Amino acid sequence: MCDDIERVQAALLGDWEAFGAIVRKYANVVHAVAYEVVRDYHTAQDIAQEAFLKAHMNMHSLKNPEKLGSWLYSIVRRLSLNALRTEGRYTSLEAAFDLQTGQSVEELVLQRDVRRKVFDALNSLKEPQRLASTLHYVGGFTIKETAEILDISIDAAESRIRRSKDSLKKELFVLMDGLMKNDGFEQNIEREVLRAIVPRIATIEIPVFDLRRAVEWYGDMLGAKLQGEWNDEWKSAMLHFQGGSGAIGVPSIYLVKTEDKRRLTFKNTRHGYIQSVIDLYTHDLKGYYRFLKERGVDVNEIDWEQEPNRQGFGFRDCDGNSFGVCNVELTGQGGGSQETPKAHPFVWRVAGVEIPVTDLKKAVAWYTVTFGMKVLGEPEGDWEAAMLYLDGGERLGVPNFYLVETQDEQRLAFVNSYANVTHSVIDFYTANVEPMLTGLRTRKVKMNGASGFFDPDGNSLAICSAVHRGQVSNY
Repeated sequence: MCDDIERVQAALLGDWEAFGAIVRKYANVVHAVAYEVVRDYHTAQDIAQEAFLKAHMNMHSLKNPEKLGSWLYSIVRRLSLNALRTEGRYTSLEAAFDLQTGQSVEELVLQRDVRRKVFDALNSLKEPQRLASTLHYVGGFTIKETAEILDISIDAAESRIRRSKDSLKKELFVLMDGLMKNDGFEQNIEREVLRAIVPRIATIEIPVFDLRRAVEWYGDMLGAKLQGEWNDEWKSAMLHFQGGSGAIGVPSIYLVKTEDKRRLTFKNTRHGYIQSVIDLYTHDLKGYYRFLKERGVDVNEIDWEQEPNRQGFGFRDCDGNSFGVCNVELTGQGGGSQETPKAHPFVWRVAGVEIPVTDLKKAVAWYTVTFGMKVLGEPEGDWEAAMLYLDGGERLGVPNFYLVETQDEQRLAFVNSYANVTHSVIDFYTANVEPMLTGLRTRKVKMNGASGFFDPDGNSLAICSAVHRGQVSNY
């Protein structure tokens, strides 16, 4: 199982695609093993997902990567037996299939009957034959791989599979093959597992001089609400957006009081203008422009009659941090069906974060490897910027990353003058902090304190497992 060894090694270094490949390979068999114990479709789904999450969290403890299959098998068996001892609400196999949508009644009945026949037949076998058959026929593993997972000889595995085949009707194997090809379970569970572990932007940290003034400004101009009751002793404040299911708390805004004069802004030296760092999404571009202008915000001048199709504009907050606003929907950022938030008449969410880099190609390679990001589109000619999005499932990509090649030395970093530490600007959420930090250290990434680090260009980032309302589910 040399593929398993390579995938485990890559996953330990933070390669999300490698771990996704592991999930796809073992999804059906992990689900089948769980179902064999608990005899409940949805419970088996939950156990399968939990098994992969535990595997990801503890993969560093796997001393022999070639034993990945048997290691996963032991995890899912243990979780399944624990679930069997725990009282809970279970969904029958029949009810589980009745809940599916997008299929005709005839298709639902046929698929339900096929699955019932397959599982009933397997469950009629004695345990040694049942386990071997589940791995071989449901999981799609070779006899050699089945032997390795069960830690038995190839002859023993072959004997068990032969005996089960003698006991089962021939037409069952045709049904089983068709069921596994059309089930799609491996894609579904891969999406859900990666949804839980792939880093996403949880917080953007912003330097300000007067914290109270900044909190009020962000509330009035962006609709970002203060978390908790104001305290005059605060040196920082957490704010979050709210409104639609895709907008709540993604990401939060963390205002940090500091005497450091550096701000989140940089110059695009190729075109000679100030680049926005934090891009907001609005459904009404012209309306928001008028809203900010009427309130004296520093907004770049636009002649809407000359540029009627303009897709965005820039402005600064009360401390000089650079913002932009657009009405363009990008990969994974939701659709027009989202309701306008009650918290603010114009602002829906943070749509993107723009990052200055010296060498665009190197930066793209680093971010794609480190965070599993995908590049939106293909480079054409003299590529000067790249849009990346977080891809652990179709809902990710909020906000996108926009890497901008520039010779400006300004980077996204600032010093907290009260604590005398370099603050991270972009905080990524992941359920498993230590494995990712281990991967970063292994790759000799420059670290900054316990969970902070710098990208190759000196932009300050961090990893955290702390979440705020709405940042994980419904997103």
